[in-house]
Amino acid sequence: MGALNRFRFIAGIAVGIAAAILLFRGPLEPLAVRAGEAPTASTILAVPVQISRENQGIALIDTRNRTIWVYEFFDRQTGFKQIRLMAARSWEYDRLLTEWNSADPTPQQIRSVLENIHQKQMLEAIQPTPPETEKKNQSQTELIQ
Repeated sequence: MGALNRFRFIAGIAVGIAAAILLFRGPLEPLAVRAGEAPTASTILAVPVQISRENQGIALIDTRNRTIWVYEFFDRQTGFKQIRLMAARSWEYDRLLTEWNSADPTPQQIRSVLENIHQKQMLEAIQPTPPETEKKNQSQTELIQ
């Protein structure tokens, strides 16, 4: 194994361990708190997103204030990388919605179908089943007719 390959291998392991520590560790607490301020934990998540075929971006999600921002990174024939805020909104009240912009079948339609199936199963469960001899007689009668 060459020196370059060994370096890449060790660097890969180090990055993996660092990522695992950051992923599985709890929220980061500040070491020192200024007078009069309550300690706060980091609440902003950064998620990479694919905006278009050529452009990537990042979504920042503030879990404490229930807000999301989406930024696009692009290069507009200037040779300089640029960043643009594409969208921002609060999702605090979105989580209270049960149906919005739902295509067919909507959640209500699915609920109705499942309730009908459940009712049929309940009716079948409480109806007495005919004895085996009665079933044989019915099938023979149907054959004769």
